[in-house]
Parts: sequence; structure tokens; C-alpha cells
Amino acid sequence: TSLISPNAIQFDAILSKIRDLLLEGHGEAIYEVGAGDGVDCGLNEDDLNASIATVQSICTQLNCDCNLLREKNVEKGKIAEFLLRMKIIEEDFFEVR
Repeated sequence: TSLISPNAIQFDAILSKIRDLLLEGHGEAIYEVGAGDGVDCGLNEDDLNASIATVQSICTQLNCDCNLLREKNVEKGKIAEFLLRMKIIEEDFFEVR
């Protein structure tokens, strides 16, 4: 599913995929932008920025942080790797003395 200007159905599919990755990783996931199916990987600067904006928008909806780990130059452009981490809910903590 394309991260570049997705329609509502595509956006929901990406959101579900990222939510599942976060649940599977107990609140953390590594997400690559521009990796594609592994054969045709890399995005030009504009497409990479549009894809990153989509991931950041999804992270806002899922209440998680999106931190850039690294950018790699590949034959057809760039790949960006992000650490996605669910934000901790303050009420989940108890002070024990």
C-alpha cells in the first residue's frame, strides 16, 4: 500500500498494519519507508517526504512517537527507518514507597 497521498481506505489499511506491528512489538516497532517489496526500493526526496508525513499522521492518530533512526541511500533514492513507540499513559503508574 502506497504511503504517498493514500486515499481513506489505503490510510486505514496502513494504520491497521502499523497498529498490529506496535501490538506485536509490545508498543514498539521499526518501520521502513521506501523499502517497498524489497525489489523496487528507494524513493525520491518528494515521495519520501510525502510518505514520512503519512506515517507521522498515523502516529498522531495512534498516540505514538515517530523517531527517525537512519536514512539510507539506495540505487533508486532513499529509504528511511523509524522507531515507532507508543506513548505511556500516566495513569498506568503507581508510586510505591
